[in-house]
Amino acid sequence: MYGSAVPIDDYTVGIWYDDLDAALNQFKKGRVLSVSSRLVDEDFGLTGTFKALDSTYNCASRYQNYQDANSNNNGNNGTSDTAAWEPDASDTAAMYQLATLLITDFELQDFRFVADADKLAPGPIEFKANNDNVWGIVSVGREKGDIDLKGIMAEDVAKMTAKFCSDGDMALVSSSMEIEGAPTKSLRAVCDSAKDPFTAFMTKQVISEVLVETILFDYGQKSFSGSHKSKVTENMGFIAAKFVKVK
Repeated sequence: MYGSAVPIDDYTVGIWYDDLDAALNQFKKGRVLSVSSRLVDEDFGLTGTFKALDSTYNCASRYQNYQDANSNNNGNNGTSDTAAWEPDASDTAAMYQLATLLITDFELQDFRFVADADKLAPGPIEFKANNDNVWGIVSVGREKGDIDLKGIMAEDVAKMTAKFCSDGDMALVSSSMEIEGAPTKSLRAVCDSAKDPFTAFMTKQVISEVLVETILFDYGQKSFSGSHKSKVTENMGFIAAKFVKVK
């Protein structure tokens, strides 16, 4: 079976097939993916990808038409009193890319994307996993240009504390750094709410003059880590800065 390979950037090549079902079925049966060009021929092993491809298919088949549906959405959500912002197609693509990378890298199970009507606010992508004990929020493009990471982080921490930890105390550990050249503020917050205790991991970055935000709420109080960095927030920031295409 043959497909067309198109370079996306210095690190990523997209491979397109006319028939998604047939392509993924062949991937699951095959052992090697060969990519040929005028410059080089490369073989990529497919061993161990069967389970990942099943999850990829389920995600792709469910959300492959999301961009068309989103382009007709005016960004208003009657269930939320939060001011709406309307991500463009590039922002939306980057959010889904980042969410999928986080789900895969942290090996989250039984994930699902949250429907627009059930989101905390319109705009960002939200997902839940691990029997809904993990809740992820990904936002790309809420602000662009001259971005005050410190001010935005302080404002959002105050909102998070008031909304999700009003009956408890919040312990915070924050840091500032550059990750792959991207200015980054990160935060680990522990809420000791008697009703719903949680640990939150939050990163805010400026990538290509675009604000990129990632939050993971862990209500299961289960330790998890990624494959690139030992700290959860640093791993989140590395994935965004290294692998996500932000215009």
